[in-house]
Amino acid sequence: MWWDPPWWDDSALAVNAGSNIEEVRELIEVLKRYFDSDWTRKAAQDGRANAIIRFLWNGTGIWPLQDLLRLAHVMRRLDNAEGLGKKLSDLVGHKSHSTFFEFCIASRLAEPGCSVEFLPESNDARTPDLRVREGTYSFDVECKNLERDQWELWVQRLQADVIRPIGVGSGWNGIEVNVELSSRLSDLHFIDKKGDDGLSSAIRDEIAARIENQISEVDISKLPHEVSMPGVARIRVQERVADGVGGSVGGIEISPVAKLRKIIVNGVLPALGQLAASECGIVAVRSEHLPDALLFEIAMDALAKAKPDAMSRIAGVALFSPIQPEIFWTSKTKEAAADFMAYFGKNNARLSS
Repeated sequence: MWWDPPWWDDSALAVNAGSNIEEVRELIEVLKRYFDSDWTRKAAQDGRANAIIRFLWNGTGIWPLQDLLRLAHVMRRLDNAEGLGKKLSDLVGHKSHSTFFEFCIASRLAEPGCSVEFLPESNDARTPDLRVREGTYSFDVECKNLERDQWELWVQRLQADVIRPIGVGSGWNGIEVNVELSSRLSDLHFIDKKGDDGLSSAIRDEIAARIENQISEVDISKLPHEVSMPGVARIRVQERVADGVGGSVGGIEISPVAKLRKIIVNGVLPALGQLAASECGIVAVRSEHLPDALLFEIAMDALAKAKPDAMSRIAGVALFSPIQPEIFWTSKTKEAAADFMAYFGKNNARLSS
């Protein structure tokens, strides 16, 4: 099982991870309670990418321990959440990542004096994911975890294929290779009428191979050296300036407008339907990439005017990303908007998804 051997049971490691050995042992027991041998076996046998497994089996050392502790903090804050037991089963299977996002949001809202409930799905009516109560006051939360588009996966694979030959441990000792890909390369991903993306995959592989070939031909006795591949990439090879950093890959642009459109169409608008029967609702959306804050504010203010009935129940919308700062839009008419900001603002370090 993931807890054997107990590599984290090390006082020095605990301190380096920002904790202490007593807390680490306590938090590991929390994880064992929720993700026991039966749960772990089911998740492993399922075969699909799992949001929790990547925390439990993530190597050893400071960063893996910090990830384990973040997961444990999320779960410990949900100990008293109503409906948690039924939700745990959704952490295995195709709902794994979206369910874990719900757990992260629920953990963030589980303040002292508040009760958090995971609402059961209904076949007869659309229901939100969470209900938070504090005394006589309550609000509902709908969570939307937006999966990566196929073109984003294509870009991620291209970047991985390019960085692999130049990364740490690749044999480029003392050399740093930085690759700036053409900003519009993502337009080369497409799927034909039969649903096949074989050609765009072949193009991706050929791009990576050509870049690797260009790098291999650089005379490292004459550094720094720059290579231009028009329409493909710019490559800079130089002496390494930082220990452990072998290179970088970047350059592909992601349109802020495209990010915004996806968040509104696939996140906010469907969430409004789930919150149709709620007196006060909050929308939480997780996306790999976020739009500019001002652009998002303009779009949400416009949505409030275009759909006043649906938006009249919304106190705010929160956007979360693993790589960008959070963005909040707060209703200018809903009295609960200040409470919305307070709930999310005080816990902005606790979200881990």
